[in-house]
Amino acid sequence: MKKLSSIKLVGIITILFFFSVVLETKMYVYGQNYNIKSINQTPSYVTPETNISITIEVYDSENISYIRLFFCQLSPDFICDTKPILMEQNGNVFSGNYYITQGSGSTIGYHFIVYYTNGTNILLPNSVDFLGLDNIVQPTDDTYYIKIDISEPTTEKTPVYLFTSLFSLFIIPIVRKKLI
Repeated sequence: MKKLSSIKLVGIITILFFFSVVLETKMYVYGQNYNIKSINQTPSYVTPETNISITIEVYDSENISYIRLFFCQLSPDFICDTKPILMEQNGNVFSGNYYITQGSGSTIGYHFIVYYTNGTNILLPNSVDFLGLDNIVQPTDDTYYIKIDISEPTTEKTPVYLFTSLFSLFIIPIVRKKLI
């Protein structure tokens, strides 16, 4: 058997170490330690006087007693004056609704507490796990929120292509008949 040169041996060890780090990194899924699979907000574009729905999907709901959702205004002033929302459970999906009363230009946020059947609970997001989200803010020293910006309502205008389509459908055939 041929002896491997020390340079080749170091190269092989380096490559094996690199792949072990990559594989270990890809195995971790945000929120998985807390049984959270995904978090969704509908609609994604929020304006004043909008009802938004938050859904939290978990891997296994058997270990979860319930989830409470907490909304706060984060700016211009930090105000937490809403009651916690007990999320409704449908299988592995928990959902809750919140009606936006804050004006455009404000920022609101929410976090939630997962209550487990073993009597423990966890506030999420937290300093250890942002749940894979990039819209996490920390308005106070000890609490993190999933941030939602409230935008100015837009008025929808009729697209120009609608008028050109109508023109093509009705006016051109009429003109064509008169020319023939």
